[in-house]
Amino acid sequence: MLLDSGAFIAFMNPADRHNSDSTQRIASARTIEIHEVSVAESLVRANAHKAVPHVLFVLEKLEATIVNSSGLEGAVRVATIRHTSGLPLPDCYVIDAAHELGEPVLSFDAKLNKAAHEMGLSTFT
Repeated sequence: MLLDSGAFIAFMNPADRHNSDSTQRIASARTIEIHEVSVAESLVRANAHKAVPHVLFVLEKLEATIVNSSGLEGAVRVATIRHTSGLPLPDCYVIDAAHELGEPVLSFDAKLNKAAHEMGLSTFT
C-alpha cells in the first residue's frame, strides 16, 4: 500500500479525523510504501515542532519503504500525470509511484483518489 502524506499524517496524529481509518488500513497492509515527496510533506510540520526524529522513528517501525520517481523517466511520467489530472505535483508523485509499484493508494483526498481510479489504480477510502 502506498501512503500519501495526508494518510501518513493522519496515522501519526490521534486527533486527526482520519486516524482510525488510516491506522486500520496500515495495520492490515502487507507492505507500506511512501514517496519521498510525501515524507518531505510530512516533515514540514514536524520540523516546526522539533518532531522529525519521531516521524523517522514511525517510518522505521512501520518498515516503510521510501520510494521515488526515478530520474528523467520519472519526471516525464509525473509531468504527464500533472498535465492530464491537474493535481498538485506531490499528488502526482504518489500516483506515479503507485502505478510503477502496482500498489493501491491510501489517501483521504477525493481528487487524488478520483485521478488514481481514472488511471486504473485501486484506492482505500
